[in-house]
Amino acid sequence: MKQLITILLFIFCIKGYSQETSYVIIGQSANLRSQPNTKSKILGTLSLGEVVGGTRLENNTDWVLVTYYGDEGYINTSLLKPLDEHEKYKNWSKVNAKTGDDYNCENIQPEFDTQIDNSLNIRCGFESDVIVKLINSNDICIRISYIKAGESYSMKNIPLGTYYLKTAYGKDYRQSIENEQCKVRFLRNPIYKKGDQLLRFTKEFTGKTIEGNQEITHYQFSFYDLELNLDMKRSLMSNKDRLITSKISEKEFNQ
Repeated sequence: MKQLITILLFIFCIKGYSQETSYVIIGQSANLRSQPNTKSKILGTLSLGEVVGGTRLENNTDWVLVTYYGDEGYINTSLLKPLDEHEKYKNWSKVNAKTGDDYNCENIQPEFDTQIDNSLNIRCGFESDVIVKLINSNDICIRISYIKAGESYSMKNIPLGTYYLKTAYGKDYRQSIENEQCKVRFLRNPIYKKGDQLLRFTKEFTGKTIEGNQEITHYQFSFYDLELNLDMKRSLMSNKDRLITSKISEKEFNQ
């Protein structure tokens, strides 16, 4: 293992990349190229205002190696501006979040029932970070959790009821206060989804037992296992059926 780590670090240093950051496209369009020169193959074209993750080349300051929805290529630095220097995003605060944070925004008050032993167990794929919102039957978000790519988290003590999910995939997690409401978003490669299946958190009577002089009533509480991937065909619920989702806008995700 030690030898493998040494080799990987050596390869990384040879390529000469700096730390990844977020950039905004400031040209009317920007070509994503296969090599850091204007004669190389064009892999795609990005539009004004789009956000990408990029690493500067230490041996070539005219180009940045960027990733965009899984594609990798080079964009000229004249067409990019560091996100934190861009006027449009000055009110979006970077959040150094860790898996499992329940953000108590003014418009999202987390609800718990500590008498109920249930859970929504979420495993996140390696392609993207995820924000999960648990929405009740009145379309009110009662829980919001952030999960880093490749990690897992369990929402516990969920009040009995019927819910659905809103999920956001992406990188560079940010928060902003707009009209006294806390809003969240991914700035890089964002995808927003709404689950079409309902999650019913119930309790089922399973019997009674006598312990000493007391009669104890037993219940079984429902739970769900959820695997989230950018590839929706690999997003699974407890019963191994594919998670059915519909694409929504960032505005709908924050409602």
